[in-house]
Amino acid sequence: MLIGIDKGLEQLGETLIGNIQASQKRRGMYASGRSARSLRQLVQRSGSIASLQVHGSGLWRFQAKGRGPTQPGTAHGSPTLVEALRQWAKDKGISINEYALAKKIHREGIKVPNPHNDGRVLSDPLEPGKVTGLLKTTVRPILIQSIRQQLFNN
Repeated sequence: MLIGIDKGLEQLGETLIGNIQASQKRRGMYASGRSARSLRQLVQRSGSIASLQVHGSGLWRFQAKGRGPTQPGTAHGSPTLVEALRQWAKDKGISINEYALAKKIHREGIKVPNPHNDGRVLSDPLEPGKVTGLLKTTVRPILIQSIRQQLFNN
């Protein structure tokens, strides 16, 4: 069994998380760091198949896709949108009318892409060609080393 694949996937996961966090910062979408810190990797094995998943806060979905208007009858979130906007403005060091902004977001949603967000915060660092390139530079050397160890040490 190639024990190195798990190590390679863990290294790939760390690199992908770093690239996603860098993408977020480059786009000016970093306020408190909560969404960036929420990213986690999970390497799983099922028989001879190993897989890597990167998980994060639901905030990433809004950063990548925006959000629609609030539907009538929707329960209040915790924190409420006003509270979340107040914290966001504090983290950014800016002054806003959080009530007016919350009302606009509830009424219209947030469309992405927009002039402040190209919507590629996740799709850019997770582009298939980029991930394939990372596989070649992170996982391949570990697999080759593992194969050599198995061939010459057993």
